[in-house]
Amino acid sequence: GKFNATDENDCDANPTTCTGHIVTSTCEWSTWVIPQAHYLNITVKSNGPGSTGSYNYGQQIEVLEAAVATQSDILFYWWTPDYTLQSYMATKNELQKINLANPTQKCMDSRISVEQRCSKDPSDWIGKMEGSCDAAPYALQKLIASNLREKIYNVDEALRSPGYDVITSIEISNLQLEQIFEIWNSRSTDMSSDAREAVCMWVAENLDSLESFIPRTYPRSMRFSPHDQVYIYVAMGLGGIVMILVVLNWVLISLYREEKVIKYAQPMILYMFLSGLMLVSAGAVVYAINPSKPSCIIRQWLVTLGYSLGLVPLIVKVAAINKLHQSALELKRVKITPYTLYKTIGGVVGIVAVFLIVWTARDPPTRHEEQILTDEDNLIGGVYVDTSYSCASNSKNWMIITGAYNTILLICATVLAFQSRNIRQDFNESSKLAFVVYAQFIFFVLRVLIFFFSSYLVDSVSAAMSSIILSLDVIVTLCVYFVPKIIVARKPENFESNSVISRHSVSRKYSITPKEGRTQGL
Repeated sequence: GKFNATDENDCDANPTTCTGHIVTSTCEWSTWVIPQAHYLNITVKSNGPGSTGSYNYGQQIEVLEAAVATQSDILFYWWTPDYTLQSYMATKNELQKINLANPTQKCMDSRISVEQRCSKDPSDWIGKMEGSCDAAPYALQKLIASNLREKIYNVDEALRSPGYDVITSIEISNLQLEQIFEIWNSRSTDMSSDAREAVCMWVAENLDSLESFIPRTYPRSMRFSPHDQVYIYVAMGLGGIVMILVVLNWVLISLYREEKVIKYAQPMILYMFLSGLMLVSAGAVVYAINPSKPSCIIRQWLVTLGYSLGLVPLIVKVAAINKLHQSALELKRVKITPYTLYKTIGGVVGIVAVFLIVWTARDPPTRHEEQILTDEDNLIGGVYVDTSYSCASNSKNWMIITGAYNTILLICATVLAFQSRNIRQDFNESSKLAFVVYAQFIFFVLRVLIFFFSSYLVDSVSAAMSSIILSLDVIVTLCVYFVPKIIVARKPENFESNSVISRHSVSRKYSITPKEGRTQGL
């Protein structure tokens, strides 16, 4: 009945009951051919092998190809846009669309359901007259995985892919899709690969219209923070100079170790102090180096141990002198040996070393990469993403503990410096210690501010500033605490005269003997 006369479509033999033939799809498809033909008085019928006289997709294609081969007229249900219809455009076999009654919302709501279309009762296939209008135009739909947005937006904005935003905003009209089909049809040698090639060719020819769907900040250019600036080399050079100054002070202290001003200050304590300053100076150099996992760990060890060796021996020594002074006031005999002092110093530094070992083992400071999305336009129509590197652990608690420890050291040194203000001048370092503590507190606050506001600074600038602050801290400490002792050691007569004046000006009487490392009071 598709191309040849049958009893059903022979209108000469059966003028009142004859029907034309229409190829319609299976009932599972969204088709309304039967109610449209019935209510619009179009006397056609599908005689396919399906349960409702329908044809499956492959059979429909065969019927269409047969009609083209025999140059026979054909009436069938299809959809647009589609490659099958596109392949016959601009040829003698081009198919023409038949327009029916205009679709309305009432018509859409009155369509028969899939259950009615597949019912065994033919009366269910007809449905209502209100549902017999033409097919409504549909916008092309996009299928997007439900978790795609979550995966995309869980990524930091600077590294986020524009894929989701592009997919949700891009629109292709039916006409544009037909253009893709035309390209596909012109290359129809391999249906699978040619489809992809057709899309790529169409995209290449329509880049201007597609670029409007790209978010404003794309494409992005990565811009890495330079770590070879002049100020970096200045910071490293200053750190190296400070290390030389520490060595020079060490040599001079060793040279004048027999002078009273050095003996009263306890040479071993001074050596420990200088060792700490040397570590801090080395840490200043490492701070200026481009961050890496080894350098991040090393600089934390150097600075933390450096300040421990710098302040803890000084605090222990002043605490011992204060204890001796207090015992003398109470007329009590007290004996303090170097072993006691070194044991206390070793215990505190040992605890700090254990803390650093645990920190390094559990959550070591390592190089962290941070991307910052800027508003600065790049050369390809997007914006720049600045990439910087810094040292940090996964948890900030380690740095908080270190900061609290440094604060406690400074507070203890301040209290002890105040308590020692009335001690005999030979041993009284309250003014120098107070100035050292004050300076170290200022530099410590500056380092803390840089740590908390590092996100607003270029990483290389932050590193250089931290390095310079550490170097200045050591320089100030050397100038305030060590240089005056060295000057006095070179002219011991000044120290002797000052000591005589001091002895006569103090009403309390006690003696301190640094000989053989023993300190006694009466």
